[in-house]
Amino acid sequence: MRARIPKVSRPQLLSPANQSRIAVIVAVLLGLATMTTFAGQAYASDKKALDFDFFGGQAGGPATPNHTVDPAAAEIEAKSQTRRWMLKVHQTLGITTWALMVGTVVVGQLNYNQLWGGGGGSTKWQTPHRVLVLSTSILFTTTAAFSILAPKPYDKPLRLDTGLVHRIAVIGATLGMVSEAVLGWITTHQADAGNPNNLRTMARTHQIIGYSTLGFLTVAGMVWVF
Repeated sequence: MRARIPKVSRPQLLSPANQSRIAVIVAVLLGLATMTTFAGQAYASDKKALDFDFFGGQAGGPATPNHTVDPAAAEIEAKSQTRRWMLKVHQTLGITTWALMVGTVVVGQLNYNQLWGGGGGSTKWQTPHRVLVLSTSILFTTTAAFSILAPKPYDKPLRLDTGLVHRIAVIGATLGMVSEAVLGWITTHQADAGNPNNLRTMARTHQIIGYSTLGFLTVAGMVWVF
């Protein structure tokens, strides 16, 4: 015998309970459809954001840069780096020169006190003073060379700033160094020759120029460092 399928009347299908079930199913299906749509859009957006062009628009080809290097700009950058390095060395040598100048002035004062300040006339400080003078002069020249030979990638207008004050102070120190060397050499050789004429005056002048040179170096170092 065949099993009989019970007949369901239209009023039973549209009963309130069945209508609620159908509404729930439709709402679930609409929600799934909406979620699927948003997920597809998000995936497409992420794929576009991560879509890198590894081959510069050519299949399997090398990546082509989108910019070109300006030779003039590259030359200016190279000169700027060289100048920056040379000025750093110049600064380090300048501080060392200042320290040697302090030692030169101190030992020179001790030598002056021995010879002209009632210290007994001992010459024990002459050789250390000469060594310090020679060392300071060589290092001062080397320091100046690093500044003068540093490349200038661009023109800088002359104006009153710390750089100009530094230059003026260095010019004063240079004049002092040259004067010290000349006057010291004349005084020493005159004293070694046994000629006492104006030795005290020249020694005193040498001392004053030494302190002035140290002052110029101090100003040059302070405006450069600070």
